[in-house]
Amino acid sequence: MAIRNLFLLFLICTFNILNAQTRKQLEQRRKQKELEMEQTKNSLKENSSKQKKTLCDLQTIGRQIKVRQEVINTAAGEVDLLSSEIGYLETSIRKMEENLKALKKQYAAMIYEAYKNRSLTNKMAFVFSAKDFNQSYQHLNYLQQIGKFSKQKADEINATQDRLNQRIEQLTGSKRTKEDLIHSSESQKVALEGDKKTEAVILSQLKGKEAQMRKDLQAKALQIKQLDKAITNAISKEIEEARRKAAEEARNKTKATTKETETTTSKKKESSFTDRNNTAAGNALSADFEKNKNHLPWPVDKGYIIRPFGVHAHPTIPNVQTENFGVDIATHDGAIAKAIFKGEVRAIFPVPGMGTAVLVSHGNYYSVYCKLSKVNVSVGSQLAVGGLIGSIMRNEEDEKTELHLEIWKNMDKQNPENWLR
Repeated sequence: MAIRNLFLLFLICTFNILNAQTRKQLEQRRKQKELEMEQTKNSLKENSSKQKKTLCDLQTIGRQIKVRQEVINTAAGEVDLLSSEIGYLETSIRKMEENLKALKKQYAAMIYEAYKNRSLTNKMAFVFSAKDFNQSYQHLNYLQQIGKFSKQKADEINATQDRLNQRIEQLTGSKRTKEDLIHSSESQKVALEGDKKTEAVILSQLKGKEAQMRKDLQAKALQIKQLDKAITNAISKEIEEARRKAAEEARNKTKATTKETETTTSKKKESSFTDRNNTAAGNALSADFEKNKNHLPWPVDKGYIIRPFGVHAHPTIPNVQTENFGVDIATHDGAIAKAIFKGEVRAIFPVPGMGTAVLVSHGNYYSVYCKLSKVNVSVGSQLAVGGLIGSIMRNEEDEKTELHLEIWKNMDKQNPENWLR
């Protein structure tokens, strides 16, 4: 029975540890989403007095709805884990109460026996009732062990009672946390309905502006195309420069060899040097960049993603899709763009309608920061993580300050959300 109780206690402890870790992760995720939701709420509040609603306003409230739903779902996951935790705690408490009851019963029986034999005469009679000296010594040792055992039982009872009190306190705290989460989720659900109504109002205001939005959409598509072409040209230039240097190095190293060896070496070099960073230092930088996937810092101090990466249906125009090669991050006026990783500035170029763009090399990876009104770096500048790149422009049309961020691996576009922490 004792082994069974210990095994059960071990399982409960193991479950509690794993459960607490998982719940901590959910709690951290929920708090991050709540912080993002607070930022979108403040942005919507700032624009609440505007008579003219824009597509950006619609996208902001859409993001607010998505994040609020994630908060509700995460809280529901926490509640489920807390329910399991409460069940295990209640089982643990019952077992500990049973164990404590058994210990007290054993101790009471010992105290009763000690009371019956409490007189010195009885103890001495027990000692001297032995047939010889060895048996007398055994009787005396037995009496001493009884006293020692009684003290151990008392200590065990006290320790069990302390653990029981701790479990009860933990159970009370878990129940309180669960109740708070349920109450908070109900409030979030009410707020979610309010967000959906706001979204419907903005959507109805924009419905009559389809012609203008189609025109704006074409203009933005042209801007994105120009940006993509500029980035592609800049990275292609880097790769071509790397191939030229690699070929030159190959020629210098193979001057003393035969023509056949030169041809073989040239082919090997041409296939292995695909960009300017295919060196020991460049490969090390690329590896460091990859190690930080999902942990790269945001390029702004405060902000939220208003337009995600990839192809998405247009929120108001039916049968129309838009494509984003990076992410657009809404932030506050006067915000500064910061490097997401250490690297070297390799290109700076203007993009009509999107301000200035800065391309930073991180080994085989590149990060691009666009919609800058002012640039604080120059080509060749070495940047540390968080290094200041430039001021983010404010779009006077929709009164928003946004940074456009892209991440490339050589010529392949990456989803920045998979890289940022």
